[in-house]
Amino acid sequence: LEQREGAGGTRAHALLAAGTFTLLDAYIGKDLGDGLALMAGQMKVPMLREAGMDEKGVQGTGRSLFSAEFDPQRTQGVALAYTADNMKFVGALTDGHDGTGGSNTPWNTYDVEYSITLRGEYLVSGTWGQFADMTSSRGAEQAIMIGGAFHHQVGEYGTTATETDATQWTIDASAEFDGANVFVAYVDRNATGTALDGSGFMAQGGYYFTDDLEGFARYEYLENEVDADSLSIITVGVNKYFAGNNAKFSADLGWALDGVSAFWSAGTLGAGGVLNGWQTDAANEDGQMVVRAQFQLAF
Repeated sequence: LEQREGAGGTRAHALLAAGTFTLLDAYIGKDLGDGLALMAGQMKVPMLREAGMDEKGVQGTGRSLFSAEFDPQRTQGVALAYTADNMKFVGALTDGHDGTGGSNTPWNTYDVEYSITLRGEYLVSGTWGQFADMTSSRGAEQAIMIGGAFHHQVGEYGTTATETDATQWTIDASAEFDGANVFVAYVDRNATGTALDGSGFMAQGGYYFTDDLEGFARYEYLENEVDADSLSIITVGVNKYFAGNNAKFSADLGWALDGVSAFWSAGTLGAGGVLNGWQTDAANEDGQMVVRAQFQLAF
């Protein structure tokens, strides 16, 4: 369920699954002119590029495990954005990471003393519209964008469970060509006094074999303080486009080269593999594979 109005208006976005109703996005916005815009309500934390775009714009059947675990996801607060010809900046003051009580919580919930997120993007070439998704069809002009973000939150004083301070940063680069695309990103997370510290690297690319058939591949390298071993994942797949991202069929195969622990499968701070099918491996097991297929229709 989704309701949208203009850039300076309102947006409501909800998910209905298994008989339950979950509010995703609900915010109001005001175009202040001169490239400035103000938003307030429940929205995505402006952190990771892949997580920040609409689901229909990602490569393949869904977002990566890298994105699902390390992105702060949705929260409540205010954000101020600035857009120029080749630069974008957004700053947000919010209730913090969704895993620490960010979204769908009443005003008096213990969450954070404060949480601030800053993201900037620089357009080297091309247009902003080319980076609304993660693909680049045949005939597209070259476009390159570099981005980075910083997130810091201080847990609310007076309740031990939420007094954790957390800092996270990321850097990413995107390039689009005539029928090909490349994306790389790195993220690092530190949560004081917990075992939630970790980092991740992701690289993916796509290539159009015909005007409407695209192949893609992705590599993820993930680390955390809980597990002694790192996790590497390789994903390969295809997209068949019938009407761009509005109507497409996607299929992919994910192969975990190491054992998938509960930290990654269940999601210890982020959503983890619950969103894309990864299961917890038994001790001393590895080589897990996940096969996914999806038809996407958006209107």
